Amino acid sequence: MTGTDHPYAWLDERAIRIASDIALGCVLLVAGAVAILNAPALSFANPENLGAGFFPTVVAGLLVAVGIVLLVRGSVFGGGRPARWSLKGLAIIVAAIVAVCVTAVAVGVHLLLLFGPAEYAALIVAVLVAAIAIACRSRVQALGMALLGLLLATVGLDVETGVPRLTMDLEQLLDGVTAPIVWLGLFIVGDGLVCLASPSLWLATYARIVSGWSAPRIPTIVDIGMRIAAVLAIAGAGYLAFEFEHSTWDIGTLAFFGAFGVAGKLLAWNRLVLLMAFVWGNALEEGIRQSMLISRGDPTVFVARPISTTLLVLAGGILALAALSSVRRALARPSAQPS
Repeated sequence: MTGTDHPYAWLDERAIRIASDIALGCVLLVAGAVAILNAPALSFANPENLGAGFFPTVVAGLLVAVGIVLLVRGSVFGGGRPARWSLKGLAIIVAAIVAVCVTAVAVGVHLLLLFGPAEYAALIVAVLVAAIAIACRSRVQALGMALLGLLLATVGLDVETGVPRLTMDLEQLLDGVTAPIVWLGLFIVGDGLVCLASPSLWLATYARIVSGWSAPRIPTIVDIGMRIAAVLAIAGAGYLAFEFEHSTWDIGTLAFFGAFGVAGKLLAWNRLVLLMAFVWGNALEEGIRQSMLISRGDPTVFVARPISTTLLVLAGGILALAALSSVRRALARPSAQPS
C-alpha cells in the first residue's frame, strides 16, 4: 500500500494544509487580541522595571503577527508544504538530544554556578529556537505554538507585583493554568479521543511525520483493545485533573485542552513546542525582568557575558539555518501540483 492510496492520505492534502494554517492563524489572532486588551498597562518609561504588562503584551503582539502570516499563507498560498523526517534524520536528532543531555548532566553543576538571569533567559531562548527548528512540518506554526505557550504561562497573578494578568476577571485563573492539566489535556485526552474514534487514524497522524512510513492495518482485536485503552486513559486523566484541587473547573480546563489537542493532532500543530514554552515561560520572563533590573535598563546585559552571548549567537545561527532550509524547500518545488 503506497502513501497515496492509504485511507488517511487526506491528512497531507492541500485542503488540510490550508485548514491547518487558517485555523491556527485565527486561534493566534484571537488569543493575541484578547491578551492585548486584557494585559496590564504597558509603559517603556522605566526600562529598569518592565512591569507586569511587558511580557504578555510583547508576546501577544508577536502572536498577532504570526497569526496574520499563517492566515495569508493559508488563504493566498494554499498552506505550508510539510516535510517529513527520514528515519535516519530522526535517529540523528534523538542521538544528538541524548548526547546533549548527558553532557549537560556531566558539566551542568559547574556551569550553573556561572549562570545569572541573563544566561538562564538566553538558554531558554536557545532551547525553544532549537525546538522550533526541528519542527520541520511547519516552523511558522511551531513559532506560533511556542508564543501561545509563553502567553499561557503569563495567566494569573504576576509573581513580582501581584497584578492579575489575562484572568478575564475569573477567580479560577488567579493561580494560573496548571501545567499537568495542560499536558494531560493536550496529549492524553487529545490522543485518547482520536484513538477512541479511530485507532488507525491515530497511527496515521504519527506515520505522516516520517517519510516512507505508512500506518499498518489494525486487526479487529487490537482495534478494540486500543479503544478500551483510550477510554481508560481519558478517564484516568479526568480523575487526576479532579484530584489536584477537587474542582470541576479543572475538568473543564482539561476538556478545553483536550479539544485543542485533537485539533492539534489532526491539523499537525506542534503541541510539544507549546508545552515546552508554557513550562519555561515564567522562567524566561523572570530572567528577562531580573536582567533588566540588575543592568538598570541596559539591554546589552544579554550580550555582556560570554555564556549568554554564545547561547544567543547559537540561537540566531539555528534560526538562520532553519529559515534558509525553509526558503530552499519552498523554492525547490515552485511548480509542484497541489496534493
